[in-house]
Amino acid sequence: MITLLKKYYPYVLIALMNPVIGFLFQRSNKVIYTPTDVLVFAALCYWASTFIRNKYNLLLARFWISFFFLGVLNINSVIVYDTTFYVNIHDASILYFLNLIVFIIALISFESKNKTVISVKRANDFHLNHPVFYFVMLVFPVLFIISLYKAVGFLPILSGDNFVDEMYNYDYGALYGFKFICVYSFLLTVYFFKLKKFRLLNIIFAFFILFISSVDGKRFILFICLLAFIPFNDYLKKLLSPQQKTSYVPIIMISAAIVVIYISMLAIRLGNNNVDEWLGIFIEKIPFGVEYKDFVYSYEKFSDTTVKDYDFFLSNLGAFFNSGILNFFGFDKEALTHMGSAYVWMNAYNIEFGIRTGIISELYFAYGSWGVLAMIPLAYFINKTSLKLTQPCAVFELIQHAILYALYILIINGQATVFFGCLSMMLYVYFFKLLVNGIFKSERFGLYRYPGVQSNQLYYKVPEEPRKSGYS
Repeated sequence: MITLLKKYYPYVLIALMNPVIGFLFQRSNKVIYTPTDVLVFAALCYWASTFIRNKYNLLLARFWISFFFLGVLNINSVIVYDTTFYVNIHDASILYFLNLIVFIIALISFESKNKTVISVKRANDFHLNHPVFYFVMLVFPVLFIISLYKAVGFLPILSGDNFVDEMYNYDYGALYGFKFICVYSFLLTVYFFKLKKFRLLNIIFAFFILFISSVDGKRFILFICLLAFIPFNDYLKKLLSPQQKTSYVPIIMISAAIVVIYISMLAIRLGNNNVDEWLGIFIEKIPFGVEYKDFVYSYEKFSDTTVKDYDFFLSNLGAFFNSGILNFFGFDKEALTHMGSAYVWMNAYNIEFGIRTGIISELYFAYGSWGVLAMIPLAYFINKTSLKLTQPCAVFELIQHAILYALYILIINGQATVFFGCLSMMLYVYFFKLLVNGIFKSERFGLYRYPGVQSNQLYYKVPEEPRKSGYS
């Protein structure tokens, strides 16, 4: 009975979507229900995902499927107060799941070519060879917060005032462009904590880094830290306890943390200090799925003329490459990045803030229905990253791929320009590590080896993962 329940409850939840919407929005004069054929398509995508074998691919695919339902709930919560967004969601939703089904089938195909036996490194071989590089990564958050405070004069998140209108206009200091490095700092503290090095100090520093990453009121870096933690922590646990099965607990905890942080950050940015009202903010205007709402609205209301200045390729080119390189080839970085979806949609909405509509929307407005084909190479690179997360060769490689995995998860509701901008920052960090390794190549530091595992421990072979319908 329990086995049957675990197997079929997702389909029951999908079938109950419209009754749930009707119950939640009883007092609304206008309610948008999910068309039956869209629900069937959603169930088909979920069924297809049960054939995904890599747990990281599965987690990502399930999140992308769930994002649709969050989007529909968000649309209904918004039209209670603003009927501007009362639109037909059918065609946009069909396009969304068409992209997902192509993506999932491509994932399954690429997985079939993966190796089924994975070698887990010995714990005493999985250490930091060059602590100079990692020392710089750990010191950066402290330098960053000092630089920001000197530039702004206060910490916005602690101001107690509504700073939404000003948060994108502050001069945050010289180090603000490198804020992404805080993700590396956070994962390193997790590494030292898991390997029992100054555990109390590291857990305090980890929370300090999370605070720093959100001090400007923006949540992106904070979410990258939390999402990258899932595969990073999972491998470290497997490294130290090879026989222990992967647990649901970290995923549940991270999901709960993201919900709490999302609501809290929204309330703090609005200057709302009444904790009792924070839950009301969540119930009355669901904060998740905003990007799906904007995707549906764009699909229904916008045309090539409306977003005529949008250029997917050039904007991402501008986001990835350094301004000096672009200038050498006759391009202006700022002009290219302003061709990105956030800026173009901001003008289309006639507002002062960037609009995120997600990768599916961006590909559709760039290439029409042919944009769905881009899901195939995207699936290829995501599968490569998920595979690397199961068999990294070093701490730095694990960190890099954990961060990249987090970026892939968020691309469904984010901006491609942000993705490629972060990718370039990861490349700079990689080059910096090569530089440090070159300078200190004559030294081999074994300062952070885990002493609890003997050097003669055999490699542990992970058996082929069975096909399952859930994260295991």
